[in-house]
Amino acid sequence: MSDWCYKVSEGVKDHLARYDFASEFLKGLIVLDVACGPGYGSALLLDRGAKKVFGCDISEDKINNARKEFTHPGAAFIIGDATCLPFEESSFDAVVSMETIEHLVNYKSYLKECRRVLKNNGIFICSTPYRGYGISGIDKIFPEHVHEFTIDELRTVISNYFAEITTYGQGRWRKGERAIWGLKYKIELKFKFMSIVFKYMYYNLFRRVKYNDPTTTFKTIDFKNISFEKNRPFLIEKESIIPKDIILIAKKIS
Repeated sequence: MSDWCYKVSEGVKDHLARYDFASEFLKGLIVLDVACGPGYGSALLLDRGAKKVFGCDISEDKINNARKEFTHPGAAFIIGDATCLPFEESSFDAVVSMETIEHLVNYKSYLKECRRVLKNNGIFICSTPYRGYGISGIDKIFPEHVHEFTIDELRTVISNYFAEITTYGQGRWRKGERAIWGLKYKIELKFKFMSIVFKYMYYNLFRRVKYNDPTTTFKTIDFKNISFEKNRPFLIEKESIIPKDIILIAKKIS
């Protein structure tokens, strides 16, 4: 395993695992990666066989970093708003957007835009945290999220724009873990300052690399030597399953 893999946190591996999973459906396609961040997900899609990947993000710093880090001839990185994408209609075979919808107030415009830029029969793949991780009394697991969804809620929202929806999950609870998360957020609700303490601990003590930091270098990623088996998404066949993350695959049908 490469040095980069040793340094990266499980959170980053989770994010890369979503792209690795999505890549199985995107070989030979022209793909738009909405809210691409520093671009390593786009790079992984190219490594796994996408024909061309356009990464789009509202952050100028992240796009500039991606342009420096990933100079593959099949990659293009563009500054743009997810609710008003700078592309013409029917430009892409597929749209990928990981961990985006929960941050957007106007998520309906975002979904309309993703549909608009997709070709007919194009593939839409998105992911988002399960609402409150299914913990009683917790609506949002991350305070910075505008909203979070259950599986049924997300399927209902997506079905207004796309068809043929298949649902996958990522992450399973370890014994006692769900109770710890629930306690953590109940403490935050009662003592607001504790959210700052927990956030500091999460990003500075538990994570080895901050994947959303535009100064982080990912140029030396060796995708072929990264194993995602532990983080791999799984098909949700029972309503009783509560994953940490939801991944939906759908199609644009005119």
